[in-house]
Amino acid sequence: MRERHDMISKVMVMEQGKPYPEARAEVLVSADIIDWYAEEGRRSYGRIVPGRAKGTRQLVMQEPVGIVAAFTPWNFPVL
Repeated sequence: MRERHDMISKVMVMEQGKPYPEARAEVLVSADIIDWYAEEGRRSYGRIVPGRAKGTRQLVMQEPVGIVAAFTPWNFPVL
């Protein structure tokens, strides 16, 4: 995704009319978020872990929630 960020960003501009700098930032931030969530599997045993933002901590707890659905805003399609 990072290697192809320029092409992905240009497609977003053509499809949505989003300004290129915003599209580029969305693609790169989305790649960071995907990496961060992919690492969650290593932290699933439950503990306090460093957050993405400086000065924050996050507690990981295993807790079944059942069937879920995820929705993302139309103006952030990559995320």
